[in-house]
Amino acid sequence: MHTQITNNSSTLRIPLIRYIIGWPLLFGLITLPFTLNGALSYVAHQTQQIFWISIPLQTFSNLPEAFYTKLPISQYFWFELLVRWVLISLGCYLLLASIVSMRQKNWSVIAAAFAGLILGMFIITWITWLIWLLGLGIAILEFFKNFFTVIFQWLITTPLIYFFIVIFMLLLGFILFLFATILLENINDINWRRIAFVSTILAFGGVLLWFGMPLLLSTAMPTFLSIGEWWNTYVGPFLVQTLAFITRLLIFLLGLLIALAVVAFLGNQFIDQFRSSMSTGQSIGELFDTSFALGITLAIILLVCYANVDYYNLVNESWSRTVPLLPPIDVVSSSQSLIPPSIRAFLAEVLLGSSLPIFDVSCIIVALFLANCSLLMGLMAGLVPHTWRQIFAFERGLSPILIIIGGILVTIIIMVIDKTFSDRE
Repeated sequence: MHTQITNNSSTLRIPLIRYIIGWPLLFGLITLPFTLNGALSYVAHQTQQIFWISIPLQTFSNLPEAFYTKLPISQYFWFELLVRWVLISLGCYLLLASIVSMRQKNWSVIAAAFAGLILGMFIITWITWLIWLLGLGIAILEFFKNFFTVIFQWLITTPLIYFFIVIFMLLLGFILFLFATILLENINDINWRRIAFVSTILAFGGVLLWFGMPLLLSTAMPTFLSIGEWWNTYVGPFLVQTLAFITRLLIFLLGLLIALAVVAFLGNQFIDQFRSSMSTGQSIGELFDTSFALGITLAIILLVCYANVDYYNLVNESWSRTVPLLPPIDVVSSSQSLIPPSIRAFLAEVLLGSSLPIFDVSCIIVALFLANCSLLMGLMAGLVPHTWRQIFAFERGLSPILIIIGGILVTIIIMVIDKTFSDRE
């Protein structure tokens, strides 16, 4: 799903406030329960002790199932039918891209279509590997921390510590020797009166502190104890409660801001998916963006189907029946095979309670219809050529980078919630 957030390289097309409060937020609220209802249900289950979080999330995640059960025919029938339409429409899309490529005698057209589709379909793989590498980096840092801790503990519990003490004393003696040498060389330039005055002040302060501190403690200690008791009884609890309230409020506002940003991001991706589909036939860059958006939606659908056996079988059966000329392929497992096993198992657990991705499949069909119509127009008018450097230029938008960063943040947030509430149990 392509996100164009710039008109040029320096100005934002959508201000931040409008981005969060405007149409992206509205479409994000529509997209979120239908696309990520399994993740919402999982977070609601993990935070069931916090009712003001778990109840709204659970209610939100139940909306797709309540809607699909009202359909006149079984939702499994609709899903299988829509999957077949997606396969046929996707074949037409790639066929049209191939015809345009041959007509223009520019193989970058078909290459952009396939490259965008493959990159989008494996976007979750790239995200999970980045998370795995991040975890590996943290584990390496933890290893070195424990390693040096053990080394330090061994040094201070063995006779070797005396060797380091001797080295330290020798260094200290050498430093004192250098100081005495410099002092003797510049003895004639020293202002002894100033040194005597400072020494007298310090000596007087030391004597006053030595004899006056016990007297001060014996006379003022009851007053200090009374003030401390009053502070601990009245002021201290009030400050602690105030700081706790402010901290919780800031955490709540930060969480709300992150949630709104994620929802608005999803909504903006939903809008731009159709926006880029309508302009697919204008340039090779737009063709790549459309393929990339289609690949991301397919990746989400295949991940949801991987976590649910019934959906898994439906997709593979639809593939074998719609494309009988090709050998039977386990499409779902093939798309998830490169994800690290530990993260793949965690994602399958998170999405286990997902409803059928009928909404996402329907969006792909509409996007493919718009893209095919645009390609038919591009077949007559021709696509504006783009080099690969122009296709991946930052000026065209930051969609891939933003999607990767957003996916990493969402996955890490879910993993942190899972770890936090699992430890509490």
